[in-house]
Amino acid sequence: MTVDDVVHNRDAWNRISATEVPLPDASFDPVFCDHGGLTWADLYDTVAEAARLLRAGGLLVFNSEWIRLLRANGFDSEALLELCPAEGATTTYEGWVPLEWARRWPSENIWKVRKRG
Repeated sequence: MTVDDVVHNRDAWNRISATEVPLPDASFDPVFCDHGGLTWADLYDTVAEAARLLRAGGLLVFNSEWIRLLRANGFDSEALLELCPAEGATTTYEGWVPLEWARRWPSENIWKVRKRG
């Protein structure tokens, strides 16, 4: 399997484990790992595999809270993006989460980390 297979063939995505990607070291920049990638696979093996796949200085983008684990695998934190509803936004969660509460307490966040080079 080549990097091109992974990038351009969605069927290939279904056959790849987040902990054992059959591609060479330093194949990617950036690596994006969604919530599922860090939930369904072993967290420690997944982060180590992302570190292996990233080029030196490469960016790992994810939405999780495991900064200590990432630092231990050679990543430095660049930014935390907290997603909040904009002024004038409407909600489809009426009765569940009031907009004012959601503006004050973001329910989603995305960390950006970069592999040390």
